[in-house]
Amino acid sequence: MKISEYPIVDPTDNDSVVIVDAETWTNKRTLFSRIGTYLGSLYQPLSSVLTNTTASYTIDINARLASTSGSNTGDNATNTQYSGLATSKQDTLVSGTNIKTVNGASVLGSGDIATPGVTDGDKWDITVSASGTIWTIDPSTVTNSKLANMATKTYKGRTSAGTWASEDVSVAILKADLALWNVDNTSDATKNSATVTLTNKTLTKPTFQASVQNVVTIAATVGGTTTLDLSTSNCFIVTLGGNTTIALSNATVGQHFWIKYVQDATWSRIVTQFTTIKWAGGTAPTLTTTANKYDWMGHTCTSAGNYDGVIIWNNI
Repeated sequence: MKISEYPIVDPTDNDSVVIVDAETWTNKRTLFSRIGTYLGSLYQPLSSVLTNTTASYTIDINARLASTSGSNTGDNATNTQYSGLATSKQDTLVSGTNIKTVNGASVLGSGDIATPGVTDGDKWDITVSASGTIWTIDPSTVTNSKLANMATKTYKGRTSAGTWASEDVSVAILKADLALWNVDNTSDATKNSATVTLTNKTLTKPTFQASVQNVVTIAATVGGTTTLDLSTSNCFIVTLGGNTTIALSNATVGQHFWIKYVQDATWSRIVTQFTTIKWAGGTAPTLTTTANKYDWMGHTCTSAGNYDGVIIWNNI
C-alpha cells in the first residue's frame, strides 16, 4: 500500500480512499489498522472519505488488491487479505452447474471441443451417405408448395441448352417448342392448328366451320372403267372424253358422295353407272348428251356394295 499527500483529490477515482486526519505520520500504523478493518467489511472498491482538519492522504487500493503475498504488518504491508477478498467475489465455476456444457463436454480448460459429425442414414426427408459428405433429398419430398413461386401462365420446363435446373416457360415459348404456330391460346382458346391430319379417327357430332370438301377431278377412261376411290374424297368431277363405265372402291357404309358428269365439246358420251343403285322413283335418270353440259348425281352407301341414288341437277 502506498500513501501520498495531495491537496486535491480526484472525486471520480473510486479505487482510492482519501483520509484527512489530524494525526501525525507516527500514527500511520493506527491508520493502516483502521483501513484494514474497514476494507474487511466491504466487498467493493472504497469510495468513502474520512475527513479531519490537517492533512489528506490517498491510499492506492488497486496495488494492495493485486498483492498475493506478504503480511499485514509494517508500513509497506502487502496484505493477502485483500487478494482473498477479491477471490471471494467470484463463485467457483463448476461445469454443468453454473456454466453450460457443449454436447456434454465442459468448456473449462484448454484446447478445442470436438463436436460429433452427422452419421450416415435416413434423416427423415434427407439421406446422409459417404461419411456425412453426401446429403440426398428423398423422393417425393419436395412438394409444389416448396418450389419457387411462378408467374401466371408459366410452366415448368427447360428451353436452355444442356441438362440443368428447370425453368419457367412462357406460353409463347411453349407454343413455339410444340410447333403450335397457328394456335393463340391467350385470345382464342378454341382455335386449332391450321392443318391437322386425322387417320382412323372417329368424330362424334363434329361442328364444321366454313368447311370445304376435297374435290377430285378425274378424266374418264375412254372405252374402259373409271374407278372412283371414296377414301380420297366425297366429291368427284368426271370429264367425259368418251364412253366409260363407273366403278367405286373403298366405300364406307353411311358415306355420302356426289359425282358431276361433264360432257366434252363432242358430246353424246355414254356413262354406264355402277350396279346395285336404288334410284328415286325406281328408274335410273338419263344423263344429258349436250356438249359442255353437266349433271350432278347424289349417292349414299346403305350397306356393303349397295347405294341409294338421286339426280340433283340435270343438264346444267
